Order: sequence, then C-alpha cells, then structure tokens
Amino acid sequence: MKSNSLLWTFALSFSLLFSSAQSEVLDADGDGIVGPHEVLELVRLWKQEATTGVTGNSWSLTGNSGTTPGTNFLGTADSVAFEIAVNGTRALRVEPTSGTPNLIGGSGNNRVEDGVIGAVIGGGGNFSNPNRVHDDFGTVGGGILNSAGSPVGLSTDARFATVGGGAGNLGSAKYST
Repeated sequence: MKSNSLLWTFALSFSLLFSSAQSEVLDADGDGIVGPHEVLELVRLWKQEATTGVTGNSWSLTGNSGTTPGTNFLGTADSVAFEIAVNGTRALRVEPTSGTPNLIGGSGNNRVEDGVIGAVIGGGGNFSNPNRVHDDFGTVGGGILNSAGSPVGLSTDARFATVGGGAGNLGSAKYST
C-alpha cells in the first residue's frame, strides 16, 4: 500500500506540474486519467534507462560520446525557434531566418525585429527595459534598454550596428559602435 500511495502522490504531482496537453503524453490509454498503470510504466522506463543508459536517438543528461557534428545535434530540424530555459524562464533563443540565425540571450523580453538576420543579443535586458536589434547583423552585448540598428525603415539601412552594453544606448547608423 505504501508504494501505491507514493505512486499516486507522484502522479498527482506530475499532473499539477504539466498542462493538460503535456500530461496527455502519460495518458497511454486515452481515458483522460493518468492512472497507476501508466505511472508504473513510466517508472519502469525510467528504471530501465537508469540501468541500461540512454540508447537510440536520445541525449543523456550526463553527456554523450561518439557523436558526429552535423549528424548529432541539439535543436530543431525545421524552421522553428529553439529555446534553452533556466528556472523555467527563457535564457537563450535561437531563431531561424532566411539566412544566418539570430541568437537572443538574456531576458525573455529581448527581441530581434521580424525579418532581421544574423542578430545577436548576448544578454541583459529585463521586463521593462529589454534590448533590441532592428537591423541585419546588429549586436547588443548586454546591459538594459540598448538598441542596435534603426527602429524605422528597412532591416538593411543600419546593418552591422553594435552596442557593447550599458544602459539606454543606441547604435543607429550602418557600422556604428
């Protein structure tokens, strides 16, 4: 009985942690309820993975060996952005573009304007003072409320603008630093 109550506690915790769409992955029989048999199967799979190691196309949390760059990678195989989160909050976003991808670090409110390619925001920013890149190949190293490129016009009129950091700085001309 003790192990069953532990499993039910585990199942309840799982259902509270995940939205209904995500918890449906655990709902193997499609009845809308994550039952003890489904939790037991999940525990069995976790135990199997712990004793046999990760196999196939999985990535291990303790590292992988024998990988081949270009063949084995973390990311997406389609034109969807890839995010890495820390403490449940976005810390890094890699966005696909028509050319060089955009890298956006720091605050989840940091932004690269639509249509811009090759932009980099290293970090910084916060909820009310995000960093922005408005033109192709613009760079903001960090800080808060910094912008690279011109917020008006085309994404090519102030290309290659760079702001190293600080607060409230604007690199608004082509090649400006």
